[in-house]
Amino acid sequence: MALEAIRSVSIRHAVADAVRGALRAGDLKPGENLSEVALAAKFEVSRGPIRAALLVLVEEGLLVHSPNRGFYVINFTSEDHAHIDQIRVKLEALALEQARDRATPKDLRKLEKMKDELTRMFHDSELPARDATEIAFHGYIWDLSGNPWLVLSLKRLLAPYFTFSRKLGLSKVDSNPGLAEAQHQLYFDYIARRTDRPAEECVRFHLNISP
Repeated sequence: MALEAIRSVSIRHAVADAVRGALRAGDLKPGENLSEVALAAKFEVSRGPIRAALLVLVEEGLLVHSPNRGFYVINFTSEDHAHIDQIRVKLEALALEQARDRATPKDLRKLEKMKDELTRMFHDSELPARDATEIAFHGYIWDLSGNPWLVLSLKRLLAPYFTFSRKLGLSKVDSNPGLAEAQHQLYFDYIARRTDRPAEECVRFHLNISP
């Protein structure tokens, strides 16, 4: 029983990771249906862990589920992107403020290492690895806030944002890696108390949003 449960969890994670990767690569289009039967055949497992994996992605805001249609990819638009930016400014500014108060020298060393690795990837255009590293960089800052509800809100808000923004041509990272480097450096400088700019101003600079 225990071994079967562990195997089901492992399959669920593998399927969820595979679908996330397909979404980031653009292999699955907005509105496209995902067949539980086809995925079960692909992974050579029952539909139970497949459905569990897809429900995880529904919770992350990447898929939609309806009784009549089943699972399908959300239709993320530039308007969704703008709406998320409005909310992100306030929530991520709060995370920066709380992270600044809680960060230890060890945290700063780790965050700087992550920032330096991310900077290298901006210039080398390692897209899949860079996406994961950028999410990890922001996620580490959120975790430093010490507020699990804030972390949960940001993860739910930004999962579709990180997944679909580049495909919509809304990311300026690819066209201006120097700007992306400065944006993430400012986040680090804020937490390390190396800038007097307020947290919300740092987030607005990061998102290219005027005050």
